Amino acid sequence: MFQADGCTRHLHALRAAPWLRDEPSAEQPKRRKAPRRGRGRSAEAVLKALVVLGPHPRQADVFGACRPALASWERNPRATTSVLVGLARRGLWDTALKVTRFMEHCGLEVNCFHFTSVISACEKKGKWEMALTVLGRMKEEEILPSEVTYNAAISACAKGDAWPAALQLLEELRMDGCMPDSITYNAASSACAAAGLWNLSLILLQDMYESTVPANSITFSTLLSACNNAKQWQRAISILFGMPAQTCMPDKICYTAVISACEKAGEWNKALGCFSHMDVHTVEKDEICFNSAISACVRARSWSQALRLALEMEAVPIAVNGILWGGVSTAMQQSSQSVALLSSRLCREWASQQRTSHTSLDFVASRLGADESEHEVQVLCQANGVLAAFKPTGLSSEAALQRLSHLLSLQGYKGQLSRASRLDGATSGVMPVALGEPGSPAANWLNYQFAARMVSKEYVCLCAGLPLGSRGTQGVVIAGLATQRMQASQLKVAWTSSGKEARTEYEVGEVFSLPDDVDALHADSVLMLLQVKPLTGRTHQIRSHLAGIGRPIVGDRAYDGLAPGWCPRLFLHCRRISVRDLDNMLFEPVVGLGSNLPEFDHRFFGRIMASIPPADVEAVQQSYPVQVSQNCSGPRPKLLQPPQLEVQSAAVFMHVQLQAAFFEIDMGNSACCTGAEASAENEQKELTRKEAVPGAPDLPGPDVAAPIAAQASPGEYLIQLDKSTGAKLGIDVDHKDGETLLIEVINEGLVMDWNNANSKDRVTVGDRIVEVNGINKDVLQLVDECKKNQVLTLKLRRGQ
Repeated sequence: MFQADGCTRHLHALRAAPWLRDEPSAEQPKRRKAPRRGRGRSAEAVLKALVVLGPHPRQADVFGACRPALASWERNPRATTSVLVGLARRGLWDTALKVTRFMEHCGLEVNCFHFTSVISACEKKGKWEMALTVLGRMKEEEILPSEVTYNAAISACAKGDAWPAALQLLEELRMDGCMPDSITYNAASSACAAAGLWNLSLILLQDMYESTVPANSITFSTLLSACNNAKQWQRAISILFGMPAQTCMPDKICYTAVISACEKAGEWNKALGCFSHMDVHTVEKDEICFNSAISACVRARSWSQALRLALEMEAVPIAVNGILWGGVSTAMQQSSQSVALLSSRLCREWASQQRTSHTSLDFVASRLGADESEHEVQVLCQANGVLAAFKPTGLSSEAALQRLSHLLSLQGYKGQLSRASRLDGATSGVMPVALGEPGSPAANWLNYQFAARMVSKEYVCLCAGLPLGSRGTQGVVIAGLATQRMQASQLKVAWTSSGKEARTEYEVGEVFSLPDDVDALHADSVLMLLQVKPLTGRTHQIRSHLAGIGRPIVGDRAYDGLAPGWCPRLFLHCRRISVRDLDNMLFEPVVGLGSNLPEFDHRFFGRIMASIPPADVEAVQQSYPVQVSQNCSGPRPKLLQPPQLEVQSAAVFMHVQLQAAFFEIDMGNSACCTGAEASAENEQKELTRKEAVPGAPDLPGPDVAAPIAAQASPGEYLIQLDKSTGAKLGIDVDHKDGETLLIEVINEGLVMDWNNANSKDRVTVGDRIVEVNGINKDVLQLVDECKKNQVLTLKLRRGQ
């Protein structure tokens, strides 16, 4: 930090204590001072100039904006603080940091207030690493941080989910002689709550009582949010009803957190009890409280209670949106209750409220649907309250909606648009759009139909793998899905018993042999053109389900699909959608595969498939039979059993039976427990097996050993993995046969790296490890050998 010389310090002293100045003599008249500009005007002008520069301006531009105010800042240092506070409120942390550099460059003192403003700006954007850097810079320059400084830094850590750093700052605050207040504890507790660490939040509450720091409603709401995130509904109820009524009354945020915790645990009666108890303390019920209580009833299929709460919500009055009514309708359908009257009533009410001009849209639709490029957003058709747009590949649903809104505005449409569903950026096809802003009658009606599962969608895709059957064969895939965050902010959806319910029906259209220039995992793999109907609307549902049964979509690199040169994009197209407009009439826009996928027409169908004869599906199935589940007979689509997976009762089930010696295997993300715990779990219920989605993001990984030139029996293959660095294999296995390790899940690790580097001998789900470094027919020795940090030579047998 810049240190002022003696003269400058003397001037500061005179400004701070004007009585130290020499009085003017009688012979020497007083010098008339020039008028000065007020600090507010100067600060406001500088702040406006800095805001215009954007969030990350150049240092030279910041210097240029601040230099005209240098004289004013020298006379009145508070003007600088006013500018930095304005930047902090806007979250312009980079600009604020560069302003402090300008101050140091010009010899102005940067004090605790200035640094605190910079840290507050970092807190606004969750830049906790930068906040800690600025805090460390303060200590290096021997500027003692205040309680406000630490509070801002801890809040930044809370927003960045950095709870260890928040707790460390709390200790440093005490070491620096500062006293933590309720804001300090609440910020640290919020950081723990985001991670579901309710026990640490409870410890902080106890520390507050011991330090005689008064707790407030924010303190308890934060603690209850931590219990909610950790699914500790019993603990949340005890804390809620144990709050000191004399000093702190529970508010609606506290009640909502407890109701949400009960909803996640399926304790809908406890959720309703907490909801009713709000009347005891005369706590106002808002939309969030009603939503949580209704969601708990919907999850428990208590449709009568959900309907009662929705009607009570309307009587408050609080508007019930379409998504909430859709949940009520779903609960009624699951209880075999008719929803025709409810749907008709909602349609009439929302239709009477809709005021969108319909005649103007006829002109817009005809203009936008005629001459637009097949690679641009188009209006296909429209009805009362809804229109259908074509979304091309490579464009997100949000971006498509913005382009569509711009096109309609050019044609005179002055209203807003909203969507109820989305298509992946790589997927093309029909996208329904409501003619109105979110929460409008048209948007509510469309959202209601999606939430009540009244919408029918039909996709067309091309996948590769062992044949699912001849033309007309029908099947269904049922598996829970959970979203995972991968590297570089990529999303991936995996099969898991704890995931959301998902069901996908399909029908085989055409079957073709693979071109000669396409490598496949199995020699008998084919290309299959499928018509797919997702009965639930989960993220990446079709892509994950088809990849999970070993038939990934062509062009889907994220799920290990084939990526030939003649298919430059994901071969997934939403062909048709069926909804109802505000006149309660069917609205079924269709976009054919050939008319909007010209690259496939020319490069694939016209050039490739015309020269490829249909595969002999029946002959291939003699070697790779596709069995039909006996529990899916009748007019409903039949469930086909993939070669790699064992299907039973329309889902993948197995008992989790682990031996104590196998629990500590270091092969990836396997769950570890004691033998008694596993036995007790098997006595209570049958767990659904977690299935992995084959493949991984196309990212560079560590070097993998080259394929081994060794002999293997038919149906077996050898791989070599270097585990000497301590890296994990990244696989979950089952050993119930006592001799081999069945691969159930492939996570990130050496096995996935091997698959990325070797196109032929790829390890797949369903393969068995039969030998490790010469050891075989003893599962315990296989496990022990895999745990060693050395080069592993694995012999694997293809799944049957």
